[in-house]
Amino acid sequence: MREAGVMAFVMRHGLVERLLWVTWAGLCVGVGTAGVAMHAALATDARGVLVWGAGFGAAAGAMAAALAWRSIPDARWRLEARAGCWYLASDDNPAVVREGRVDAMMDLGGWMLLRFREAEAEPRRDAWLTASASRLGAGWHPLRAALFRPDRAAGAVRQV
Repeated sequence: MREAGVMAFVMRHGLVERLLWVTWAGLCVGVGTAGVAMHAALATDARGVLVWGAGFGAAAGAMAAALAWRSIPDARWRLEARAGCWYLASDDNPAVVREGRVDAMMDLGGWMLLRFREAEAEPRRDAWLTASASRLGAGWHPLRAALFRPDRAAGAVRQV
């Protein structure tokens, strides 16, 4: 293994990530709203309120899903590993480069959920990124090697 100069990865939210976010937002709001309405219906012993509560929960869930779809940024992110440090920049504002640490929060083999935790930021600012083997192509193995190497705690980013 040799020391890496710069490893750069361009990441963007794909359709799968958008659908997961929309589904999660819709389910949380819809089930919560329907649960409150159904609890009120059971407390008052009114069956008509039960039906209205379920319908209102479905409508609230659909509205939350639509808002979630529109709130997902369409920017590409550039994640770089240089001399043991990770840097993150957005295409929306490339002049602002944030330094921090990247952790793999979920690894499903061909897809990972990454958390970029900005160093020295108060309040703490995290950026959540997704990476997949199909989108990164040849960059998938170097990213995994940098994230899961045994000497990662020492701070040296290595490339295979």
